[in-house]
Amino acid sequence: PGWGGLHPPRGSLLLRPFMYSNCHAIHLHEIELAGLQLFHRSLARTIQSLPSADTLVIPFGSALKFGHKLPFVELKGENPSELDADLGTGALDLRDVKQGEMCTETIEVNDLLEHVAMQPLSTRSLCDLLRDGDLREIYTFLATEWLFGVEGDSLIRPPSALFVSDSYGTPSAFSFEVEIQGLRTAPPKAIRLRVQRRDLPMLQEAMQRLFKKAQ
Repeated sequence: PGWGGLHPPRGSLLLRPFMYSNCHAIHLHEIELAGLQLFHRSLARTIQSLPSADTLVIPFGSALKFGHKLPFVELKGENPSELDADLGTGALDLRDVKQGEMCTETIEVNDLLEHVAMQPLSTRSLCDLLRDGDLREIYTFLATEWLFGVEGDSLIRPPSALFVSDSYGTPSAFSFEVEIQGLRTAPPKAIRLRVQRRDLPMLQEAMQRLFKKAQ
């Protein structure tokens, strides 16, 4: 696995954990607690130092990881130029950032906050949770239960590897990004899911299944 990938210009800052023991980890919930907490504290300090950063993007699946086989997140701002200025002008690739959004659909899913796994975000800001909380339950919920509707199923390993590729490079059949906007407020301003247009019916079906289960 490598960090290279084919990431298009998105006007965002990519951040990845370096100190963790599971060398096969592709997604954040596969990292052990100590390594994840170390990354979280660094991420919280980064957010605090960048006033214009207001959205955390968590990708799942090979297509929207653009070839990266590593756990990582993206920090975005409403205005990429302001985020670039916060980092030091010229730090970000601000060429046609819309290229990174092509052939995708985004839907707002604030109702996800009603699920018990997501409720910590209703009372504490994401930045606070990053400093001293354990977000693995949130990551695991986003990567597994809400899509399958079956607690304990996994999207990342056979036989349930439909959505996320394995470490040997098998492409995902389904990829998505979770965007959490409002890193310093509780609850966040918005939670959005972004998928490739071809996968939108599958996403809508998963959402219907989740909320039917919750009734």
